Amino acid sequence: MDTSPPFPGILRAMKIPFFSRKPSHHLAISINNPDARSLLFDRKGRIAGSASKVIPSSSGPQGWIEQNPADILAAVRDTLRAADVTAKPAVAAALMIEADAILCWDKQTGEALSPAFSSTAAETPKDQRDIADGIRRRTGRMPTGRCGAIRMQWCVENLDAVKEAADRGTLVTSPLVSWLLFHLIEGEPRIICDSANARETLLFDPKSRDWNTDMVGLFDLERSYLPTCVPTMVNFGVLKDNGVPLYLVTSKRSASMLAGNAVPDTTTAFIELDDEATLLTALPEDGAVPEHFLDMIVLDDNKDVVGGTEGKIHGAGAALAWQLAKTGQADDIDKIGEWMTQVSNAPVFLNGIGELASPWWRHDFPTEFVGDGDSREQTVAVAESLLFMLKENLDSMALVSGYINQIVVRGELARIDGFCQRLADLTGSPVWRYPDDTNIARGAAWLVADQPEQWQADEPTVFTPTKDSELTDRFWRWQAQMFQRLKQYADID
Repeated sequence: MDTSPPFPGILRAMKIPFFSRKPSHHLAISINNPDARSLLFDRKGRIAGSASKVIPSSSGPQGWIEQNPADILAAVRDTLRAADVTAKPAVAAALMIEADAILCWDKQTGEALSPAFSSTAAETPKDQRDIADGIRRRTGRMPTGRCGAIRMQWCVENLDAVKEAADRGTLVTSPLVSWLLFHLIEGEPRIICDSANARETLLFDPKSRDWNTDMVGLFDLERSYLPTCVPTMVNFGVLKDNGVPLYLVTSKRSASMLAGNAVPDTTTAFIELDDEATLLTALPEDGAVPEHFLDMIVLDDNKDVVGGTEGKIHGAGAALAWQLAKTGQADDIDKIGEWMTQVSNAPVFLNGIGELASPWWRHDFPTEFVGDGDSREQTVAVAESLLFMLKENLDSMALVSGYINQIVVRGELARIDGFCQRLADLTGSPVWRYPDDTNIARGAAWLVADQPEQWQADEPTVFTPTKDSELTDRFWRWQAQMFQRLKQYADID
């Protein structure tokens, strides 16, 4: 990855005190489901201390994930106060959070009025399918069950404490990060939300970097309910628990593009491989997001913005779990890489699990096998369908970003060596896999440390492309079947 300095303005426009840019310790705070973690890095990027705490969760309404906000705040504060993390004074901090959790709260007291609700649902709600393209053009996002606005609207309509706060004029509906900042930062409380987390709500306008009035109205919300939008890189204030100034607040997804201690360039693609697959690339300066893809904010310092393109595949790990459960092989996911080296004549799998996402966006696309095969061959076909959809997305994204010469993968499916190797073979680009997500926290700390040259990086496993003509032939066969089926649906429309 390119390790040259980032575009002009980053950090310098934030007016960080000079002492904080001298070699010293820096802190990264990561809030995920199911834990909170704080890591202290020394002047060379080595871990000098760490602490983590599990955050309980349960099943909530609509099949959502429900967490007690007080548990989340307590977990974060416990890690910030841990002896290992406070052993050396830090001069700057970064905070990253999984961005789909929301809650409602009182702006005067800071009291949580709802649980923190998040969702793993990838499908487009039925009442928004006809307007999905219009929503994407306004917000750069597609309406799915993950978008926070859906849960905000439900809370306003169904929770008495939320209704009462709305009547009093003290209601805030926001991403979880806003409530945490209200309680974590010293001084007069601020009701704010960074742009990376705001964009996940489906209410954010990436052009104005503020809330979109039409979208707020679509979900029967009020602009007064929402926090003030701010960049991801500003002086957020000093953390109460340790006196460390906080200079970066962003989503875990945006922070993942700092892996390897570099501001991302357009030639590197970052792919999360979990129940769904998410593909991320940085946009060239003044570049536009390709048609049928999603908009994202990588970094924003109130002067310059690193924008990005996001692609989605809903049928990733979810599709493999569906196939393995169907065939009674639920415990065999680690064998998929081996099977992919052994099977050379798998059927074609048309993967509509969880709806067909980018760059096609068809909620009514069928899920079916074309051709015969036993259970193992069908499982390989499902895995290969994910490979093929990744290639289709990467090829389309490259029309704007330029040739992608490196792929960085993370997530559950990234553990499968055979899958990573075939991704490299099919795309012709080396695939990098870091040992764990520590490199994301290290990259965020590297950024607020002013991008020092001597900063440790985790050693990745690199999968180098080899020629696999059989795999390429199966890709062309799959692509022909996909185009044929998509044309049938287009003719029906």
